[in-house]
Amino acid sequence: MRLNVLSGLTYQAWGAGLALVSLPIYMNALGAEAVGLIGIFSVVQSLVAIFDSGTSSTITRAIAP
Repeated sequence: MRLNVLSGLTYQAWGAGLALVSLPIYMNALGAEAVGLIGIFSVVQSLVAIFDSGTSSTITRAIAP
């Protein structure tokens, strides 16, 4: 159990650190407007994934005889 918790925390920290390091690189390469658009599309994609999380199985269950 402890190993799983430690692994999950390490994964989260790695993702956050990578995002903080890569943002200035994206800003220099793409510009502020493009990075803003990428951020907006990422938020929309995350919201759609959250809202779709139970919809597929519910619709399948409702349609199946």
